[in-house]
Amino acid sequence: MNWLTPEILELLARGLAFTLLLTAVTTITSVLAGVLIGSMRLSARPVFRRLAGIYIDLFRNIPALVLIIFFASPYPTSSPRTCAVSYSSTICLSNGAKT
Repeated sequence: MNWLTPEILELLARGLAFTLLLTAVTTITSVLAGVLIGSMRLSARPVFRRLAGIYIDLFRNIPALVLIIFFASPYPTSSPRTCAVSYSSTICLSNGAKT
């Protein structure tokens, strides 16, 4: 049973490349946002300090899983995919078809 065909290898390579690109973009964006919000928190202007404090307190006091579920919930319905939704998880499979 040889399931590792050239087509599968190409899909794996594309997935790896996209994952690495997404990792680089989110790392750079997160570092820049962290430096900006940290600078705002140390600012002499009370408005900037307050906004940064609200942002930090909001995201530090909400569990990460709740944020993931909140921000990821619109995605299964935003593209043509086959999704299996249960109370504990959402599993989506895409066949790559364009509609």
